[in-house]
Amino acid sequence: MKRLALPLPAALVFVGVFFRSPAARADLPLAVEAGGRFGYGTNPNSDVPNPLAVGFGARGGVEVFQKLYVGGNVMYYFGSTADTPLGATPSNISTSTHTLLIGLEAGYSLHISALIIRPQLGFGDASLTSFANFNGTSNNPGTTVGNFSVTNQRFYLEPGLVGLVTLGPIYVGADVNLLFIPDAEPSTGDAYSSFAFGAQLGIRL
Repeated sequence: MKRLALPLPAALVFVGVFFRSPAARADLPLAVEAGGRFGYGTNPNSDVPNPLAVGFGARGGVEVFQKLYVGGNVMYYFGSTADTPLGATPSNISTSTHTLLIGLEAGYSLHISALIIRPQLGFGDASLTSFANFNGTSNNPGTTVGNFSVTNQRFYLEPGLVGLVTLGPIYVGADVNLLFIPDAEPSTGDAYSSFAFGAQLGIRL
């Protein structure tokens, strides 16, 4: 398994320093955003359970000069479950999948009155977990079928477009993204390009 070490703690420290320092904010005008996200990811492969489906998470970052945005995000997708018959009666394997994304984001903001339109690119570590639960009898009495869980960690890219409407210190918004995992295995359903949609709510100071 490959694991991607992300500088997310450093990004959070960066946000905290500028948020707490009036002198720094005076020298470098910026806005701080933090909030939650609720979303849905489409199934990349109809032959396997959807590793995305409904999800929720959190995101935050800073916007410099009302243009350059940098931040981080965490998103957990609950995935789905599907049964696979094995031929005996009763006999099947129930396979469940879910996905955890931890990454960074960079974008460029366009301000139109209270509306912010932001093309951006997300990238980071995707943990894709599959759990197989055997339920029933085996065709071969001498064969033992056990439950097992496998987690694969992959690098992901997520280009997208975010739209936010500011209402005082509150923002509401939506986003649409292409979630791409370039080095996963197609046979397991891990390799995919999916559409991911989200609704956002948070504060902007």
